[in-house]
Amino acid sequence: MEKIKLLIVVLAVLFLASCTQNNDVKFDLQNDPLYFSFTPIKIQSDNLIIELTDYVNDFTDIDSIYFDGGDFSYNKSNKTIKMLSEFTDINPLSSVNFVKSENTYSLVCIKKQNIKSEIKYFPSDSIKPESVKVAGNFNSWNPDNMILAKNGDFWSGTVELSQGIYQYQLVVDGIWQNNPNNDTISNGIGGYNTLLLSKDECETIGFTLQTVSHTDTEITIESSYLPESLFILWQNQKIPIDLNNFSNKRYTFNIPKEAKDVKRSHIRVYASYKNCIANDLLIPLENGKVIMNTELLSRSDKQNNLMYFMLVDRFKDGDSLNKKKLNDPRVEEKADYYGGDLAGINECLKNGYFDELGVNCLWISPIFQNPYEAYQEYPEPRRYFSGYHGYWPISSVDIDTRFGNETIFKSLIDNAHNKEMNVILDFVANHVHEKNPLYAEHPEWATDLYLDDGRINIRIWDECRLTTWFDTFLPSWDFENPEVTDTISDIAINWLTKYQLDGFRHDATKHIPTVFWKTLTKKIRDSQSDKSIYQIGETFGSRDLIDSYVSTGMLDAKFDFNLYFDARNCFADSIGDMKILSESLNASLLMYGSHNLMGNITGNHDLTRFITVADHSIYPG
Repeated sequence: MEKIKLLIVVLAVLFLASCTQNNDVKFDLQNDPLYFSFTPIKIQSDNLIIELTDYVNDFTDIDSIYFDGGDFSYNKSNKTIKMLSEFTDINPLSSVNFVKSENTYSLVCIKKQNIKSEIKYFPSDSIKPESVKVAGNFNSWNPDNMILAKNGDFWSGTVELSQGIYQYQLVVDGIWQNNPNNDTISNGIGGYNTLLLSKDECETIGFTLQTVSHTDTEITIESSYLPESLFILWQNQKIPIDLNNFSNKRYTFNIPKEAKDVKRSHIRVYASYKNCIANDLLIPLENGKVIMNTELLSRSDKQNNLMYFMLVDRFKDGDSLNKKKLNDPRVEEKADYYGGDLAGINECLKNGYFDELGVNCLWISPIFQNPYEAYQEYPEPRRYFSGYHGYWPISSVDIDTRFGNETIFKSLIDNAHNKEMNVILDFVANHVHEKNPLYAEHPEWATDLYLDDGRINIRIWDECRLTTWFDTFLPSWDFENPEVTDTISDIAINWLTKYQLDGFRHDATKHIPTVFWKTLTKKIRDSQSDKSIYQIGETFGSRDLIDSYVSTGMLDAKFDFNLYFDARNCFADSIGDMKILSESLNASLLMYGSHNLMGNITGNHDLTRFITVADHSIYPG
């Protein structure tokens, strides 16, 4: 009998060992139906449906699909998973799993939990308000979205927010003001708003992951607490683990042997403890070995992008023959063309200018054909401008003659690629100029210039975010019309394939419905399946708004303007607070993930130059 007990113990030990050695899983990239993603799915209380077409390349031969974080239903016709469990009962860390040819492929899901934050206002004895509202970057700066209730001698209300840093103002009887009971924070443009910090117990707990060591065949990680859930994935397949094998908060796992046959692959690690999610780990592999030398990274590695922006007209004049100013007396000299062109950029590529800067990705402003005459802005002070910036396309397919032609642009891209540099083009999808033939042919494709209440829909950035026009001569497309979405996304694909671009910087992203970004991204994957394409968007707004456009099915990233403003306040001005900057950095990491692809920007054409703020030549505002 004792021998039988001993045999059972030995077999159990051998079984546990086999799990940690990955011998019971066949890792098969060839049959993987999923797009590889650096971004987990975020499950939110107001959206318990996952659109699987954002993540799945081909549903053919998928045997089954299931969610392991709670009760669910799968709609086979529209390819969606719906959470049936109460939001509070869904696991903090879970996955949607696809079984195909006896292999399982997983999409990591993280429950995004909001925190109730209370706002209180104590008016002075001399003030007897009849109405107190709150307008902030968490409610589109619309005071009607949060009305405080009177409670004796103070007014209060609660709002549910993600953990992070927010700004707001009180609107007391119609007058905007800061809350005298709270600290203020710079708004980045010369003014101040009231500071609101939203925090939960996870910040106090401090649940973290880190890598400790590695060999050619295994990796050891360390966790500050023993995880309740732990996912370790090679590409989209989970490596089997046993939480009982943690020793001194450390866990060792094997690198799948199949990784040696793949030039670039990744191991990702996610963990949860109580309701807290640790920082994720991303470990790049080169033929199965952990990369320790950044020289092994290439321009196809999206995290390796060091981007340099050029406003073409203001960079360098390489061909004086195409220089053509408007010479309109109504246009200030600085608002006219300077003569920069694609030949100037190409010249700097050849002479090593960008090599000396150490960048490996060139972001080029729009080069669409813009008008040859000046236009007057609708709002005061009603100035006249040229289209030197490139954002008034009278053609969405032709290169502006003042910037160059197809031959020089293709030469520029070839020279960049020969130097292992990416080229991404600024794409203007939101609007066109009124002279654009596409608008002339289909004026019904634009949103309405006048609202039902008679107001003109010009630059109503938040209230009419998805329909507002930038000016009277710049109609915005109505992307709820499938023909519009299909046509404009096809134009983008044409630029991508014709010139072998490496991606896009997308203008005015928040003003375009998500259906367009999903459509464009799917077309990019269908047409560029063997190429790394990077898409980054522009959005000024809350982190929640920015994050709503960043996912596997839409954009890779946005520029992190919130972090930029807090950093600029600290490093270029005297109004900053390092504690606020620390909170801001933590808020970005919590929102976008520790290995996000966000653009940590130091400036662009919409902002005063960092160095100009630093030497106080111009103050923001």
